[in-house]
Amino acid sequence: MNRLQSSIKRFVQRLAIAVLLIFVSNLLLLVIYMMQFQHSVNGQTPVLPLLKTFPKGLTFQHSQYTMDHQIKSQLDKQGMWSMLIDEKNGHVLWSYRLPEEIPTQYTLSDIASFSRFYLKDYPVTTWSHPHGLIVVGSPKNSVWKAAYMIPTSELGTITGFIITVVICDLAIILLICLYIDRRSMKAVANILSGIQSLASGRLIHLNDKGTFEEVANQLNQTSDLLKKRSTAQENWIMGISHDVRTPLTVIIGYAENIEANPSLPVDVQQKASSIKFQGIRLRDLVDDLNMITRLEDSKELKRNQQMPPLVFGREVIAQFLNSGIPESFAIELSFDKHLDHISIIANKHLLQRAINNLLHNSIKHNPSGCKISFIISDEKEHVTFCVSDDGIGMEEDEIAQLNIRSQYMTSTHLFNQKHHGFGLYIVQQIAKIHSGNTQFSRNRLGGLKAIIALPKEMI
Repeated sequence: MNRLQSSIKRFVQRLAIAVLLIFVSNLLLLVIYMMQFQHSVNGQTPVLPLLKTFPKGLTFQHSQYTMDHQIKSQLDKQGMWSMLIDEKNGHVLWSYRLPEEIPTQYTLSDIASFSRFYLKDYPVTTWSHPHGLIVVGSPKNSVWKAAYMIPTSELGTITGFIITVVICDLAIILLICLYIDRRSMKAVANILSGIQSLASGRLIHLNDKGTFEEVANQLNQTSDLLKKRSTAQENWIMGISHDVRTPLTVIIGYAENIEANPSLPVDVQQKASSIKFQGIRLRDLVDDLNMITRLEDSKELKRNQQMPPLVFGREVIAQFLNSGIPESFAIELSFDKHLDHISIIANKHLLQRAINNLLHNSIKHNPSGCKISFIISDEKEHVTFCVSDDGIGMEEDEIAQLNIRSQYMTSTHLFNQKHHGFGLYIVQQIAKIHSGNTQFSRNRLGGLKAIIALPKEMI
């Protein structure tokens, strides 16, 4: 064991030297590049600071718009054009140097599209104005637009900078590799490769001969154990899904036919609607079971998109109500008025599943009915989605356990206490995937209050 500790100590020391050299060289190259970049853009006014001057620099006087001379000078100097769009009807109220190919009428969809990308191949930037939306366009092929804009002339410099950094880093790493004992380096690489593979969910079988044979043997045993557990879990989930989905499909189908048959008594149709609702809920639980495995393995793809939280919330509630809920439940949607200027980056399908799970949780644990409130709020750096009900709620110790729960599949207390299952755990995991958080508590009426907080972006 002393040999293993000594080898690790030497490797860590040499690795620390390599990291220090790489950091110093990268910092030096970054300083050189920033100095060159500053020199290349001297005399040019960035678009964003220029945009911020429009609310005061573009005024409406004597039935016409007047633009500040300094703004006009900067636009002329950099070959830019500008226009003011009426936020109500999409008409262009004012323009300066507007190209002929640029339209003078826009829909919300058009504005949402070009505000992040291009308008007729012109890189454009937008800013709020008291009379509407200011749009400033740069000449074609003058600016490369992504999450931010940089002059096209700098692309070659950036490429050269990246190549230089990579070459320097590779040269330093090569020197370190030659310096380190070849046999020890090979053993370390073998172990690190195995650890990285296990961390990413891949099974391994390392060569357990050499300097780190004890570590390699332990990693191989861990991989074998994970394989057995993963296989058993996947087989169980597949069996559950197959055995439950087939009869559920028949039940939901017959319930829908009975619910839609006008010749049957109303109470029969209502009971069929309840059967369909519970069948759909059970089907969703099966889906939750499958999803929980994907979330645990980090295999759930994040097809993220920019979404207005208000529009998303309305769609979720509309779809949930259309699925048919018992008449003893009422859902109320409320929101902050200024949410129109805020967006979130999220996977729409996953976030909708999280909200649905919270709504279903209120229905599931309040069989006699309750009032459910769905509130969307702007809270400093986050947008919060709050689902609250006036039902029976939860005990304080249950809520405390719920807030600190970090996993589900390996819990040792599933059958020792009242437990909110897959649904709320999935809510926590989905929020975590989106760099957000969840909070559960009792509201002033004694019911359960659940909050999902996600980072926001200003439109």
